[in-house]
Amino acid sequence: MRKLIGTLILVMAPVAGYAAAAGDFGTLGWAYAQADDQTAQKPANALPNKPVNALQVALSYTGLPKIPDSVSKGDPLPCIQCHLANGDSRPETGDISGLSVNYIIAQTHAFRDGDRKDGRTGRMVLMAQRISEENLKEAAEYYSKIGPDRQKWETAIVGDTAPDGYGAPGFVRNHVSGGATIPIPQGRIFQMAVDDDLNRARDQNLAGYIEYVRPDDMALGERLATTGDGGRTMVCSTCHGADNKGAGDVPRLAGRQPYYMIRQLKDMQTGARKGKNVELMKPVLAKLTDRDIVAVAAYLTSRNP
Repeated sequence: MRKLIGTLILVMAPVAGYAAAAGDFGTLGWAYAQADDQTAQKPANALPNKPVNALQVALSYTGLPKIPDSVSKGDPLPCIQCHLANGDSRPETGDISGLSVNYIIAQTHAFRDGDRKDGRTGRMVLMAQRISEENLKEAAEYYSKIGPDRQKWETAIVGDTAPDGYGAPGFVRNHVSGGATIPIPQGRIFQMAVDDDLNRARDQNLAGYIEYVRPDDMALGERLATTGDGGRTMVCSTCHGADNKGAGDVPRLAGRQPYYMIRQLKDMQTGARKGKNVELMKPVLAKLTDRDIVAVAAYLTSRNP
């Protein structure tokens, strides 16, 4: 499912305005990237691109529900352009596989009504404004049917270093040759594609991503998510269900994209994301530092969906 140049011009135009509207990123600006990783400057030791086997991409669609036209051919962009056919998405986009129909519809309405704004929402706002309620329900029903067997999209590796790579912050990093590593700063994670070439294909559904996180941040995230860390926050499963796998229209947190969760937690904390349910999250987030937000997102990503 390749990009159409005219469509890209249409959907990229409002993005800069939304970046300004998002407000205070604190120390987490790296999670709010604007430039696509494929436009980032390639270093001299970047691995050469290899063509992706078309059969391999085609087979990555097996085991998914029948894809309706509202998902594969929607206006101004098909859902699979950003969320992939499996709903697990890329780091710059929210993963929606297995979320309830009501939740997906409600969040699309939030984009439409201006309650969700950050540097990535320009495309979703256009989509939300144009899509019919009938097509929105059809797309929501499709993604809601994708079960846990296809939601395991992220793997966590805990250590002090990550593979060296290149790409815009907030997007997946591609590997460089030689196997060099870089230190992971406290309060930061790095995401790498399992397969750089499949990641560049943009319509792959099997490769997934790896998050690299420091041991002290992972331990902090576990304390915050599972105990509240001495009253600094609420235990996540109180609302998000057993093992944070979701409860009705309350979304799952387990196994979701870490950059996405970081952005959403920060946006709710600063007021860039609004809505009735966001108000319930504000006291949960009030005492959390930026490092806490990264840590809890990293821990939740590491859990099985």
